[in-house]
Amino acid sequence: ISACLVGSEMCIRDRRYRVGMAQYMLQNYDAATAAFAGSLAIAPQDDDMYIADVYWLVLSQLRAGQADEAQKTFQQHYRPDMYVGHHTAYEKAMRVAAAGFAPMEDMLAELDAEEDDLQFAMMAYGLCVLLEAHSETEKADALRQKLLVRDGFWFLSLIHISEPTRQAEISYAVFCLKKKKKDI
Repeated sequence: ISACLVGSEMCIRDRRYRVGMAQYMLQNYDAATAAFAGSLAIAPQDDDMYIADVYWLVLSQLRAGQADEAQKTFQQHYRPDMYVGHHTAYEKAMRVAAAGFAPMEDMLAELDAEEDDLQFAMMAYGLCVLLEAHSETEKADALRQKLLVRDGFWFLSLIHISEPTRQAEISYAVFCLKKKKKDI
């Protein structure tokens, strides 16, 4: 259970973010865009959560066919000097988009070296959406295939939907991942 104070900006932002995630998963990209934009409209608490909002807002906009709006989001909200804590995968995918797609090949090589399944999954998913937005469907499909064979990705990614920024949720996600690997 979240320990946020009812009505606090952080609590409101957290709720908007979670509504955005739910709408995105339901493929209601316009509603997801509105929720993430609402979350970003609240003064940022830290770069770590802010980059998560930017990542999902941009992906929502691209999925909704709003490439021009996605580019505006990059220009307005992304900074290369953001301190992103555990959201490094989000930042890497946004770095590719903010640079006009130019460093994609370098980022794909960096992705291949990523050992952490969750970081790999989040970065790969964002890059797949970016590739599709640039009509690079064959590259997106190849990357999606790499994503599907990563051990540990599936179960942990389902938990990650709730954005585990609290220690208890992170511990629970790690426990579930270890349990899944033991059961295999």
